[in-house]
Amino acid sequence: MPEEEFELISRLKKDDKDAFSQLYGKHRLQVFRAAYLILGNREQAEDIMQESFFKLWTNRRKIREGPVLPWLLKVATNASLSLFRKRREYPLEEIPFPESGKDNPEEALIFKEILQGLSKLPKRQRAVLAFRLVFEYSEEETAKILGIPRGTVRSNLFKAKENLRKRINEQGF
Repeated sequence: MPEEEFELISRLKKDDKDAFSQLYGKHRLQVFRAAYLILGNREQAEDIMQESFFKLWTNRRKIREGPVLPWLLKVATNASLSLFRKRREYPLEEIPFPESGKDNPEEALIFKEILQGLSKLPKRQRAVLAFRLVFEYSEEETAKILGIPRGTVRSNLFKAKENLRKRINEQGF
């Protein structure tokens, strides 16, 4: 863990609101993206992000020394999956990234097609794909965040790639 984050967590445990603010600024986009990739809805992803950071603040004294992002992602993922189960529609309505798509319309179109394919995946496959390929977490880290065995991560990733490949091929890419 970088020395800076170690210090921020130490200060957070001592009720330092500035440390909390810095952690929020540092990790909010990643937490938002994780929720967004699962839910496909900007407003709900923002709510989950806010809820995750609220839990960070309320549990600040219980947080273990170490990187806080995996903990935040686990909270956001669990909340997103819970909300996902309650919903009936799962559209990915907007594209919050990548920035490079602004300069390359073809890349933005391909990315949009991939997001549309993602929206059709089962929630667990969507979450595994997001953590492994978008956030580049290892199988072990993904398993820990999602609270599932490594083998389940592997099988869900394989199934997600196959399902996504089929959907993209159906679109003519």
